[in-house]
Amino acid sequence: AIADECFSWLDAPVKRVASADTFVGYAPQLEDAILPQVADFVLAYAQWVWGINRGLLLPPGLDEQWLVSILHTDADLARNVDVFASFADALVA
Repeated sequence: AIADECFSWLDAPVKRVASADTFVGYAPQLEDAILPQVADFVLAYAQWVWGINRGLLLPPGLDEQWLVSILHTDADLARNVDVFASFADALVA
């Protein structure tokens, strides 16, 4: 895997887009709802670029999988929330 073999050369953490955290149905409609679709990748990429352009290197996933640690301050968390809120506002504008 890229994260395992090339971690020291990466400029930012690996972005993961995966299936929903639920069982996988056998009906095509269920599979489409659970498994990642093209739109999921486009949205994840747009969200990542939005954050990068605003100085954030943390890649939230489709299920707000934030890489938050005890080293982040309340101000850091507030900045992440503000950038995500501006992204969400831009999507619905």
